[in-house]
Amino acid sequence: MKEHNVARLLPRGIKFLHLRVPRFSPGSGRLGPTDSTMVTEQEVEAIGRMLVDPKQPLHARFRALFTLRGLGGPGAIAWISQAFGDDSALLKHELAYCLGQMQDARAIPVLVAVLQDTRQEPMVRHEAGEALGAIGDPQVLELLKQYSSDPVIEGNHLAKDAAGMREARATTQMDTCCAPFGKTVTTSSAHALPSRALSPSAGLNPHVQPLCQDPSEPTQCSLPLIPGTGPPDLFRGLLPSVSSSFEVTALLQVAETCQLAVRRLEWLQQHGGEPPVGPYLSVDPAPPAEECDVGRLREALLDESRPLFERYRAMFALRNVGGEAAALALAEGLRCGSALFRHEVGYVLGQLQHEAAVPQLAAALAHHAENPMVRHECAEALGAIARPSCLAALQAHAGDPERVVRESCEVALDMYEHEAGLAFQYADGLEQLRGARS
Repeated sequence: MKEHNVARLLPRGIKFLHLRVPRFSPGSGRLGPTDSTMVTEQEVEAIGRMLVDPKQPLHARFRALFTLRGLGGPGAIAWISQAFGDDSALLKHELAYCLGQMQDARAIPVLVAVLQDTRQEPMVRHEAGEALGAIGDPQVLELLKQYSSDPVIEGNHLAKDAAGMREARATTQMDTCCAPFGKTVTTSSAHALPSRALSPSAGLNPHVQPLCQDPSEPTQCSLPLIPGTGPPDLFRGLLPSVSSSFEVTALLQVAETCQLAVRRLEWLQQHGGEPPVGPYLSVDPAPPAEECDVGRLREALLDESRPLFERYRAMFALRNVGGEAAALALAEGLRCGSALFRHEVGYVLGQLQHEAAVPQLAAALAHHAENPMVRHECAEALGAIARPSCLAALQAHAGDPERVVRESCEVALDMYEHEAGLAFQYADGLEQLRGARS
């Protein structure tokens, strides 16, 4: 009978939450008080069944997921993989995240399948691409390069470093997250589109195609926006499968993620392996920058002329520096960049757990025009910070009409209770299982 060491339940960095685990130095061998306790395959199966059971509360399934992530091994990977058949985009997004954090090459086939499955929600495919980069195996490099120009458009961002992209220029008045929430600003920007998304064979809207400057090469377009609607409406109907503004807004998430994953894999090859273990023990989409000055890191973070990979490096360096100034600098990132960039800022603020960022996180969560993936990450960050000022914001959106947001608030409220309580372990699936049997 194969057994697993429970000590691995103390994961290397839960996405939205720091467990109350002492941060021992790498290689110390001290993993906690349960080193000698072993887990049977039957227990792994019982936790897996909790994960895949749609009748269970979502927060209980999350705890089961992170328990499996901590246990690791082929059995845990198999159960996590099985749950990709669920109808919760939030849960599937976290499945992919956990598989990436486990850094087990045996998860590559299912992650590749999810990335390639255009029926999956963009936030799920994006996380699968990020997970492939986190595993760090160069065998997926060419695939990630292919999906770096995935035909997925995001209406409110110029992907300056998107491979194979062309620019479509537009000027309009729009309610944008690059300005303070609720303010209308005039924006002149270039919206990068995959060239094949603008080709007639890709199903280009006939009302858009004549706007192309060169009918024989329909990739350089001057596309009009409807004042007050913002860029998402620009692309409504552009592709036959796109029906809602948030579906349209999602279309660069996969491409940007895969670009980052490619850059990470190339960085690993150039530097001979993983970066030094940082204070947060998570596998990040980019290694932290070597710079430690908050002012210079803030400048790099908010400079949209820089490659996204460099801005991510500044982001994770700010997280590692920590403190109020770093938290406030990161919070400024919630008002600029792409949805992918803003959602990563929310994730990092959840790791940092500094109360100074609560007003900005709460504002982003309350901003209904914001991308749901960003709002979801801000909700989970508020649950991780777990200060009284977070509670009202989470409760206010527990019934949000956007499913991924209300589910995130459900999970975040469970996280809040955990942080406010005395329990040592968030990933308590094994503890709950054994308690029920005793």
